[in-house]
Amino acid sequence: MADLIRMEGMVFGELTVIRKAGTLRKYAAWLCRCSCGAEIVVRGDKLRRGDRKVCDYAKHSDSFSGGPLAKEDPLTFSSWRHMQARCRAKTGKHHKNYVLRGITVCERWRSFAAFLEDMGPRGSAEMTIERIDNDGPYAPGNCRWATNFEQQRNRSTTVFVEWGGEKRVLVDVCAEEEAPYAVVSGRLRMGWPLEEAVGTPIRARKKNRPKEIDIFS
Repeated sequence: MADLIRMEGMVFGELTVIRKAGTLRKYAAWLCRCSCGAEIVVRGDKLRRGDRKVCDYAKHSDSFSGGPLAKEDPLTFSSWRHMQARCRAKTGKHHKNYVLRGITVCERWRSFAAFLEDMGPRGSAEMTIERIDNDGPYAPGNCRWATNFEQQRNRSTTVFVEWGGEKRVLVDVCAEEEAPYAVVSGRLRMGWPLEEAVGTPIRARKKNRPKEIDIFS
């Protein structure tokens, strides 16, 4: 006999029950939507026992799947998938730079469909997802599409200085003043005032001239 328990709206792991979808082997079957956006039909008894908690796309993967939308917009899906992987890494540099720093992906963006709706298409391979607050989460209002060049200026290692009454990136100041960035940053680490670190010319090194040899002696 088919299962008669009403399950609409119930959540099992990554699956949310949408509506009844007939029967499978005499058990009630339910249409479920995964947090990744994919939909799947599952028997009610398997959901209640905990046998199914995720869709087929993500069952054997550490990363969520984008479902059918992933094939329609592979560029955006690639950014979304790598964003998920960075914030769930168990080892390596991503674990250190994201997980241990508390950088997370908001609940809504566990769905690729929702991410695409909020961010829009990536547009080109030169664009990457950037967090406006580098210590904040991947979430609506804190992310935008940016070029790699723009992202370099929002890293946690980027040096900002007060120059001309404005907050500026040190590498930009050095470029404008034609001062070597490595020299200026080294001077600042030694305690030089900013204006002197940027404005003081580099002393030319004296080249060691070889001694002349008298071949006739």
